[in-house]
Amino acid sequence: MVGLAGIVGTFFAPTWAQRSIAQRSEKREFRRAQRLVAEELQTIVGHLEFLSKEGRVPTINKEHMLPTSDWEEYRHVLAMSLSDRDWDELPTVMQSMEPHRRLITAADPGATLSADALNYIALSIRAARAACERLKKAEPLTD
Repeated sequence: MVGLAGIVGTFFAPTWAQRSIAQRSEKREFRRAQRLVAEELQTIVGHLEFLSKEGRVPTINKEHMLPTSDWEEYRHVLAMSLSDRDWDELPTVMQSMEPHRRLITAADPGATLSADALNYIALSIRAARAACERLKKAEPLTD
């Protein structure tokens, strides 16, 4: 009887260990993606608040505003790991940065932003802040 239990244990132990290692790796990858994209969202909120406050296109470093590189790198991890509720607004917020970025890079440094642009920026600040808070609180799916 002990021999049979040993054989069964020897057979299933590697499978259990491999699954456990894979789950820990997935959790670490999720935490990395969550932290980096949340930090990127915080940077985006700061940039948008600067634009809203100043009401004009920055005169320096405007090509570095509104970063989305971490989002581009880790979106697949978040897409697999987040619930629909936590995921749904995130792609929309991140993709909405492109029109802002085009506006900023195309405009002359110091140019005044239009009232429509400032309204869009205000909406984007609220959306990015909400997406950031939701992402920070999100737990990875476990199934």
